[in-house]
Amino acid sequence: MAYYFISIGGSGAKILEALTHITVAGILPSNEKLNVIAIDPDSGNGNFTRTSTALKNFLEFQNVSVGDDSTLFKNKVEIIPDFPWNPVKSNERLDDLMEASLNKGTPLGKLYRSLYTKAERETFLNEGFRGHPSIGAAVLARKYASPDSNDAQWQTFINKIKNVIDNSGNLAKIFIAGSIFGGTGAAGIPTIARLIRQSLAKSQNQILIGGAMILPYFNFIPQDTKDDELFARSENFLTNSKAALKYYSQDDNDFDFMYLLGESSMGNVKFSVGGGEQKNDAHIIELYAALAAADFYAQNKVNSTTFKYVCRNEQNTFNWGDLQNMTPDFKKRFVQFTRFIFAYIQHVLPVLKNPPSTGFWSRLFKKVPPWYVDIVEREQIDIHKNEVQIFERYAKDFCLWLQQIESWDGLNVNLISRNAFNAVPVSGGVDVTISENNFNTCVPSDDDSLTLDVIFTRLSESSNVEAKGFGKLLRRLYDSCYKA
Repeated sequence: MAYYFISIGGSGAKILEALTHITVAGILPSNEKLNVIAIDPDSGNGNFTRTSTALKNFLEFQNVSVGDDSTLFKNKVEIIPDFPWNPVKSNERLDDLMEASLNKGTPLGKLYRSLYTKAERETFLNEGFRGHPSIGAAVLARKYASPDSNDAQWQTFINKIKNVIDNSGNLAKIFIAGSIFGGTGAAGIPTIARLIRQSLAKSQNQILIGGAMILPYFNFIPQDTKDDELFARSENFLTNSKAALKYYSQDDNDFDFMYLLGESSMGNVKFSVGGGEQKNDAHIIELYAALAAADFYAQNKVNSTTFKYVCRNEQNTFNWGDLQNMTPDFKKRFVQFTRFIFAYIQHVLPVLKNPPSTGFWSRLFKKVPPWYVDIVEREQIDIHKNEVQIFERYAKDFCLWLQQIESWDGLNVNLISRNAFNAVPVSGGVDVTISENNFNTCVPSDDDSLTLDVIFTRLSESSNVEAKGFGKLLRRLYDSCYKA
C-alpha cells in the first residue's frame, strides 16, 4: 500500500502545509510513505513557498534515528519531482498552448474563440488561472492528456503507482486537495482525477481516489480594479462553487471518497493576482482538510462514492470536540507533539546554542542539565550538524503556523492556548517565545496539566529506546511530553 497526495493551486498548497505538520507528528494511520505532488501554474505563489519550505525541512531530518516503535517521524515523505509541476511555460497564454494561430478560421478555431473571451485567451498564465476553471481544465487536459501523454512528470507518477500495485498487490490511495471556488483547484481536481482513472484503467480495483474540496472560506479585501482585468473575484466564489458541486453530484464522478469543507464566517485576506504576494495566513479549515486525508488513508475499497461532512458545535468557535470524529487519537498525538516543540524551543534549544563548558571548575559551579551529559555528550551529537539546524527552523515555523490557525479574524479557535506561546516573523526566520507560566495550561480543555518541570525530570531519567544521535535526544524529549 502507498499514500499519494496531490495539492492543486494555492489552497491545495496550504492543505499540504497542514498535512506536512501532522505527518511529522505521526498522525497518519500507518507507517506508509507519503508521496507528494504539487500542481500549480503559479510556481512563485507565496503559499506554496511556505509549504515547500516545511516539506524540504522535514526531508532533512526525517531519517534521524528515533526508534522504530515511535510515532514521531514514522511517516517518511518523498517529493515527486519537479516540485511544483507547472503545466504552463513562462509567458505562455491559452492561445499559445492551444495553438490558436494554426486553427484560425477553421470550425475548431471558431468554436474555441466562442468558448473563451479575448482576455481568457490572451492573458499570460504565469500567475495561475485567474479564478477561471475553464482555462485550467483546458490547460491540464492538454498537458497531462491520458493515457498516451508523453509528459515525463505524469508518466513518472503513473509508473510509480503501477509499480507499487504490481509489486505488492495492495491499494494505492490517492488524495487530491484544493479549492473549488477559484481557478486552479476547481479545474484541476476533477481533471486530474479523471486522468488518473484513464491512465490506470486496467487497475481500477487497486486504486482508491479521495478528494478534499474546499468551499469559500475567505473574501478579498475590496480594491480598485478594472472590469476587464482577469483575476479571481470574491463575488464569483459562490457561483463557481455551485457549478462545481453540481458536477460532483453526478453518479459518474471519479472519486471514491469526497470531503466537502467550507466556512460560513469568512474573514478578509489581502488581494493578490498571484506570485509571492499571495501569502495568506493558515486557517483551521486547512487542518480539517489534512485530517480528511488522514481519514481517507485509513479507508478501504467501497462500492459507491462516500460523501463525508464535518461541522462544529458552536457558531464561530472550534474546540477539540469538533475534531474528535476526524482521526483517532488526533488530540493526544497533536498535543504531545506541540508540547514537544514548545519544550524543545524553551529548554533544549538554548542549551544547544550555548553549550556548557567542558572544564571541571566551570561544571562544578555551573549547573549542567543531566540530559546534556547523558545524551548530547554520550552520543557525541554534533550540534552544528545540518539536521539540528534545520529542525530548529522547522520547530519555529510550526509555531507560526499554529499561531495563525489560532488567530484567524472572526473565529475563536481553542485548541492550543495563545497565552502559552508567541511567534513573530523576523528577517531570516521566526522568533518564538514560550511562556513557562502558561505552558501547563496550553491545552484549554484539559482538566489535568503537564508542567515543564515534569517534562525536564522525565527527560533526565534513563531510557532504553533504540535511537541514536540527535534522534535519541528528540525521542527522549517527545516521550517525556505525554500526559499520564
